[in-house]
Amino acid sequence: MATLWHCRWNFESLDVVFGSLLREWMTQALPTFGDLQEKLVNLTLHTFLKIPSLLLPTPHSPHYTWDLRDLAHVLQGCMQATKETVTDAATLIK
Repeated sequence: MATLWHCRWNFESLDVVFGSLLREWMTQALPTFGDLQEKLVNLTLHTFLKIPSLLLPTPHSPHYTWDLRDLAHVLQGCMQATKETVTDAATLIK
């Protein structure tokens, strides 16, 4: 019998890795939005922690798993933004 174990992520650990990346990117790429930096980091990480309870696997869709690669893809998408494409806070949050 195989046993699958998955530890829960905690905010502090995710913040050390992914929060640091997002903060550094914002400092370099979008310095004018410095006041939104912590809000965006917190929103992204809290959303990541909430999603597994919303997207539970079902018999028809057992493939719904949520892992760190998904969070990395979200950050990768964010980090493609430039000063030219992000003109205001609403665009950044979207």
